[in-house]
Parts: sequence; structure tokens; C-alpha cells
Amino acid sequence: MSQAPEPKRKFKEGDRVKEINKMQQMCVSPFASSASKNVVTRIMADTRIGTVSATGIKRTSTGHRRVYVDVLWDGSKTPSRHEQMRLALLDNE
Repeated sequence: MSQAPEPKRKFKEGDRVKEINKMQQMCVSPFASSASKNVVTRIMADTRIGTVSATGIKRTSTGHRRVYVDVLWDGSKTPSRHEQMRLALLDNE
């Protein structure tokens, strides 16, 4: 049985990336206060921006290899790990 090719890496260390929106809808109780509704709206609307600190390949529970990226988000002290499909390169405008 032949082994699948190495997954392609989209990012390298030092790249500036942004988080792709995860959800399109958020359900909020109609009984929630307007303050909590505003917090949910802000969280959904904000896009995090950060710098790639490392990349690596991990196996999923089904044995498939996926590329994971460690991102140090602006305003955070510790990097967080995300699958690369959740990220996009930041356009330098």
C-alpha cells in the first residue's frame, strides 16, 4: 500500500495571518440582556490577526495527516494551535 503524499503547507514561520470566520450564525436567547447580545456580536464580528510561530503535521483520529499552525495572536502571550484551513494570509494593504 502506497503512502499518501505529504500535505502541502500554506504558511511559514513569520507569516501574518488572520482567522477565517468559523460560524455564520449565532443563536442568542431572546431573554438575554442587550449587553450580552453586544458581547456576542463583537466576538462574532472580530477577526483575530497574528503571526505564525511554528507549523507541524499531526494525525487525526482516522489516521489522516493534517497541517497545524501555531499562531501568536496579537494581544496574546501564548500561541494557539489551529488547522491551517481556518487561517488565511493577511493582505498587506
